[in-house]
Amino acid sequence: MNIRIATLADASALLKIYAYYVKNTAVTFEYSVPTFEEFTARIQNTLQKYPFFVAEEKGDILGYTYASDFKTRAAYSWSVETSIYVREDIHGNGIGKALYSTLEDTLKQQHICNLCACIAYPNPESIAFHEHFDYQTVAHFHASGYKQGKWYDMDGKGALPPHHTTAALHPIPTAYMPIRQKGVTMKPLKLYRKRLIPAECILLKDDQIMEQSDTVIITKWNTLNPKTTFSHGCSCYFLKEGIKISKFYRHDNSLLYWYCDVVDYDYNETENTLTVTDLLADVIIYPDGTVQVVDLDELAEAFDKELITAEQLSQCLRQLNNLLTLIYRDKFDRLQDHLEKMGL
Repeated sequence: MNIRIATLADASALLKIYAYYVKNTAVTFEYSVPTFEEFTARIQNTLQKYPFFVAEEKGDILGYTYASDFKTRAAYSWSVETSIYVREDIHGNGIGKALYSTLEDTLKQQHICNLCACIAYPNPESIAFHEHFDYQTVAHFHASGYKQGKWYDMDGKGALPPHHTTAALHPIPTAYMPIRQKGVTMKPLKLYRKRLIPAECILLKDDQIMEQSDTVIITKWNTLNPKTTFSHGCSCYFLKEGIKISKFYRHDNSLLYWYCDVVDYDYNETENTLTVTDLLADVIIYPDGTVQVVDLDELAEAFDKELITAEQLSQCLRQLNNLLTLIYRDKFDRLQDHLEKMGL
């Protein structure tokens, strides 16, 4: 038996498994079997943030498991609801345990601290299964769901992984993380640096990713080529703001300057790659507080040569304005903190 990441090509087989539980049980409180399109979208949406695993043997899918938001409010980011469905004719063969073990291992990698299972009650098989994984009843809601002519309670089971008492590390979406557990492999994220002048696209294969989330990626790096003025540094990619800030260090580990790039991001889900395009409007902040805007001539050249569109030019200038506004209002520390708090 093989446990692997689900793909959209699995949707038909997974929907067939799920349809049985919708039509014949109260395991799920859903009344109608979702359409193929809707179910495919659920898989796709889940994989952006959480793991979704399938168990297969000789090409036949035996079951699946995944995690989803427990609640959507920000403070619940460390809590998930777990779900599992095994083909109805092959229960009791260890398939569910193999799937759940893999799911739990991956959620720990993601810094998830609370695992919650909502179980229709009575359901002694599911309750025993979750208790095997040290889930405990944390809530019991009476007559919560009505299905097939009967009221069902909802038994809330919860599990706390061992790292729950540590400081809250930001959860890492599956789209940005490698998964290597129990034979499961997802391609690790690859970062590419793309320049327009001169034209080049380089794989940053030696950059060490220190932290990943849906908002930032933090890396440590050494220069790709020997430099006389600096040798190493660290960077924080702000994925929503279109900014990358870096600390450049001399050979003696003293700070040379902060370097800020206005960038554009292109994420390839299939290959799990993130291409960071330098939009040629950069800001240097020296240790004495001096601020220098550089490379605007290259930005103009790139536009004249149609290397960037008018839309990209407008985007670049707006992002540059936002960056300079933070700097001139003494709020640049909001960006610096991401690197400073890690001691980089």
